[in-house]
Order: sequence, then C-alpha cells, then structure tokens
Amino acid sequence: MNKEAPAGDVGFLLQSGFVTRAMFGLLGSDGWRLAVSPDGLAFKDAIRTDEGSGLVSLPGNAKFLGFINYDQYVAADTWQTVAINNTLSNDQMSFDTGANRFTAPADGLYRFGASIGWKQNGANVPTAVKAKLVLNGVSDLCAPLVAGDVADLAVDGSETALHLHVMASLAAGDTVALAQLFSGLDGYVPATVTRFWGEWVA
Repeated sequence: MNKEAPAGDVGFLLQSGFVTRAMFGLLGSDGWRLAVSPDGLAFKDAIRTDEGSGLVSLPGNAKFLGFINYDQYVAADTWQTVAINNTLSNDQMSFDTGANRFTAPADGLYRFGASIGWKQNGANVPTAVKAKLVLNGVSDLCAPLVAGDVADLAVDGSETALHLHVMASLAAGDTVALAQLFSGLDGYVPATVTRFWGEWVA
C-alpha cells in the first residue's frame, strides 16, 4: 500500500453494520493513527505516533496542567478553592477553568498532583499552611497536607510551597478541585509556584 503525498490517506477501515467505527493507518500525515467513532461521522484519535521520533501519544486520555495567573487572596481559617484559571495542556477539555475543577470523563483510575504556595500578606505569618484535593465539592480526596513553621519554610521569608501527589478511583462525572487553608492569619496563593495537574491512568 502506498500514498502519493504525506497529506493523503492510506490505511484500513473497520466497520460494524457497514458503519465505520475505527480506522488506522497513515491518515492525513506520515504518522500512524488509530481513530474511533460512535457513528461513522465524527472520529477521535485514540493513538498517534510521530514518524520522526517514534513517540506515541494518547490524545483520547484526559489530562491537564493548570495554573493561576494572579496572587489569590485567602482569608484565615477558611478552606478555599484555588482559582486555577488557565491551562498549559487540557486534552479532552477535562479541566474547567471557569469552575476551577477537573471532571472525570469516564470511570477509572486517575493520578493528580499539585504544587501550591503561600505568599505573605504584609507581616502576617500563618501558624500553618494546608492544601488538599476536594472530591465533588464536599469530600476530601486526600488528607490535607500541612506545613507548620511556615516562616522557616518560606522562600526569602515570604513564600513557601507544598507538593501533593494522589491516585484515586473516580466515577464518570466526579469532580476534583484544589483547596488551601491558612491557619491563624491570611495570605495569598502565589501564581509563581502554584500548579495543578492530572491524568487518566487506566
């Protein structure tokens, strides 16, 4: 089998009831693709390969990397959702930057991580900085991670960071958000170090 130009197609169609449900081959480029469809009209790539490097990507798997682009104020002793309002990557549009949360597109095992900071408000130094992931807006997906002796952990006396890593089994439609609390005194979630990411594993 051969095609005359990289932009052409050469491959195989797999049908059910004479409706194409999957196709694979060199489709629209010289990189190998597997695409699937529920109706034979709209196709989504499940697997892509790069012909130059041999790297494989799974664009059908939900994954995201989000960040906040301003220093968010957080009052003392109040759990507050971190306003992750931008993404560097957002496959399947699984992260909603308006609601600041991830929504699981399917049942499965998911992996999440976050780097979240504290920024000093004037001379205020909280007694502790806490961070956690919240399931469906009400439940703790993980036990809160706590940093005490905040002033000792601070970068240049004004910022510090916590790092969360969690794996969880989610049902389709479950949401996950990042939340933070400052004990005793207020502060800011700094844009410089705060990131939130996740991906579907299996």
